[in-house]
This record gives sequence, structure tokens and C-alpha cells, in this order.
Amino acid sequence: MNRKKIAELEALAKTIYDYWFVQFDFPDKNGKPYKSSGGKMVWNDQLKREIPDEWKTCTIGQLCHCHDSKRIPLSGKQRIEMKGDIPYYGATGVMDHVDKYIFDGEYLLFAEDGSVMTENGFPILQIISGKTWVNNHAHVLSPRIKCSVKFLQLHFRNIPVRKIKTGSIQPKVTKENLFSFNVLSIPTTILCKADNILDAIQKRIEILEQTVVSLTHHRDTLLPLLMNGQVEVAG
Repeated sequence: MNRKKIAELEALAKTIYDYWFVQFDFPDKNGKPYKSSGGKMVWNDQLKREIPDEWKTCTIGQLCHCHDSKRIPLSGKQRIEMKGDIPYYGATGVMDHVDKYIFDGEYLLFAEDGSVMTENGFPILQIISGKTWVNNHAHVLSPRIKCSVKFLQLHFRNIPVRKIKTGSIQPKVTKENLFSFNVLSIPTTILCKADNILDAIQKRIEILEQTVVSLTHHRDTLLPLLMNGQVEVAG
């Protein structure tokens, strides 16, 4: 049930983002949907689409700090020697758990090499929070502007990775290519309004994810004991 709630919240966040910043029906100064109410749209050559009048573009480097220099890859042997409860992240997800951390806070991981994109050609993105360890296969990003990591995840999720990756046998997204890519620059006032909603949704998702991890741990601990008859369920 918690996983179903997480999926529903993720879908809601995407719907809100798309309504505001893909369809451009964010609330105008009169509280009406901008584009549907006749808001002026202009063609943008960099993005190859129409955007609201007076809106601009910026590079990902203008939106994000990069923390790649703090990453430390660990071999399988090292991870065995460092077994713990702290998630060890790679390009596509948690690879292991260790007893130390190098990041503490909320960050966006953008897959750097190996598996760098989904079947549809979009980036593999992960939001991490709390104490974590990240290897050198994912860029570690945080907001340079006043916005949440959730906003960055939604803002970058439709980037066509083929335009910024190098190599065919071993694809790679370099920091230089990533940080020079142009995206929509959203006016601060509108961004803050949307971000307050998106950040609240993400905080709820994180609570549910923590609950799933806790329940899974209890299940994995108790099930073998129940199977072996070492514990019993009270009638």
C-alpha cells in the first residue's frame, strides 16, 4: 500500500510540473491558467518550442552545484569489509550498504556512465537524502538557485541523453556536456509557488519510503524466525 501511495504521489508531482511548465498553464496574475487564458507565447530557438513571453533559458550549470569531487568508488572487497546500514549508490540505484558516509543531505544523482539512460532515452535520476555514499558513476548535484531537489529531478527528466552523451560501447555523460545543456529558466515567483507544492509531495514520499525500508527489514528479520519456529504469533 505504501508503494502504491508513493507511485500516486510521484504521478501527482509529474502532473503538476507538466501542467505548469510543459503546458504552461501555471496561474497567471489573475489566478487563471496562463496559456489557456491567452497568455502570450514566443518561439525559443534554443529549446525549439514556444515558451511564455519574456521567459528565458539557462544552462544546467547555472542551476546546479556539482559535488563529484567528493565521490569515492569502493571495490566489492572494500564494501564487504565496511558492511553497514548506509546506502551505497551507483548510476542506477543502491548497490550495497556500508558503515560510513560521504554525503549527508538531499542531492540529485544523474547517471554518468554505463547505464546512462532509460529505454526511452531519458536520464536515470535518483533523489538521495540523509547519510549516503556515492561511487563515481553518477553526478551528484544540488540546487544553485532557490528550489528543491524534486524540482530539479522533474526539470531534467526529459533531457534527450543522446544529445549530451559520448561513446557508444561505453556511454558517458561528462560534466562539461551536462552543465552546458540549455533548459527552461523559470521566473522566481512562479518557481517558488510550484516548488512549495512539489517539495511537500517529496517529503511525504520520503516518509513513505522510510516506512517501506523499516517494514521490509522487520519482515526479513522475523520471517526466518517464524519459519524455524523460533518465534510464534500470538493468537
